[in-house]
Parts: sequence; C-alpha cells; structure tokens
Amino acid sequence: MLRRLSATVRCDILDGDRIEHRVVRSDHGDVRVAVSDEPADCVIIAERVVCDDVVTGRTNALAALLRGAAAVDGTSS
Repeated sequence: MLRRLSATVRCDILDGDRIEHRVVRSDHGDVRVAVSDEPADCVIIAERVVCDDVVTGRTNALAALLRGAAAVDGTSS
C-alpha cells in the first residue's frame, strides 16, 4: 500500500514553552523521518505526554484525536 502513497506528516510536539517538530515523509514506499518544521500535507499537534503514549502503545492515536488530546490540520488528496 505504501508504494502508492506520497505524502508528508509533521508532528508538532508541545513540551512546555517549546515545540519540537518531526516530519515523516513517504515517497512511494520510501519512508524517512527528520527533525524539521517544513510544511507538510498533514500536521498533528499534541502534548509530549500524548505523543509518548501513542508511540509506546499506551493510547490509540484516533482515541486521542476524538477526546481532543491531539489535533490534526491538513488535507488529503
């Protein structure tokens, strides 16, 4: 499925008064992650604790979105 996908997702991780940025770029099966605040097709915004919980499997990303613990901005095409 990833071979048909070309998109970028940026995670804006809120940590006190700092914001850390991670970009995941998928280019037809080639997936890369970088520290960058470049524009992306989709931006996910969440507190660090929420991001940590999603990454470690303690919470589901969709559940975090539905309860307002994370937000998404962007479009799909």
